[in-house]
Amino acid sequence: MSHPHVIKVTDLIDEGDTVAFVMEYVAGETLKEHLDRKGALPDNEIRDIFSQMLDAVGYVHEQKMVHRDIKPSNFMIDKKGKVKLMDFGIAKNTDQNAAEYTQTGTGMMMGTPMYMSPEQITETKSVTAQSDIYSLGVVLWQMVTGKKPYDTKTLSNFQLQIKIVQEPLEVTNTDWDRIIQKATEKEMEKRFQDCLDFGNNLSLSKKEKKVAKSGDKIEQAVEKAKVNAEVNETTLIENFSSKEIVGDNKIDLFLRKNTQNFNSQDLLKVKEKLVQMADRNLGSILNLKFQTPF
Repeated sequence: MSHPHVIKVTDLIDEGDTVAFVMEYVAGETLKEHLDRKGALPDNEIRDIFSQMLDAVGYVHEQKMVHRDIKPSNFMIDKKGKVKLMDFGIAKNTDQNAAEYTQTGTGMMMGTPMYMSPEQITETKSVTAQSDIYSLGVVLWQMVTGKKPYDTKTLSNFQLQIKIVQEPLEVTNTDWDRIIQKATEKEMEKRFQDCLDFGNNLSLSKKEKKVAKSGDKIEQAVEKAKVNAEVNETTLIENFSSKEIVGDNKIDLFLRKNTQNFNSQDLLKVKEKLVQMADRNLGSILNLKFQTPF
């Protein structure tokens, strides 16, 4: 396989009972080490790293392969932030016409328990690309929360398997929950169709967040306008109260000079208050008739 986000295997060593891969050297750290060091990652970094992970796993699936061991320690991040998927030791070739087709026995459980899909536990022969999708969802959960999805120090293997098969992952109370829950559905057909579908939803989530932020900005602008209108109205009325203004023409002149920041609806409201003040405080303006001064 040749892909910018898949580590290159340069040689294969097969010595009796020992089989080993010789891979390219990548200067950096694993995603596991990255998470151990930084904890929960910011949204932008998650999108950057995870989109590369999806590209890598998607390419593997296009080659009719299932990785079967998707976990943070199997992704390298080099010093420039480039991600590479590695360790194909238990990968499954799903092309039945290929010479390397992997025939997995029913009782052979493959993968790292914490990141395994339900079908990897209950029916290993049913493992497909959807199993890697599930594991990616678990890894995404860990990137968002900064912690492992299960406490293996307090759970037995049996208890862990029961949780994976029967219980959904805890919600993170973040914008990522919808995507994580979709990726980790217990039934394979309810998950994302493939890594491309997964990635498209990742982009959609980002757009939704931008729209939400835009909505917040609009609401803030409306509130600010309301406050400014109230301040302008209060200031205008205070100025009016401090002057001995009598007669239609003088009130119109006052309004023309002091209402540049008002729209027509706000101006009509202020006019009504000024008339009331004139009637109440000055007592000399009765039955005033206003003409809109703009």
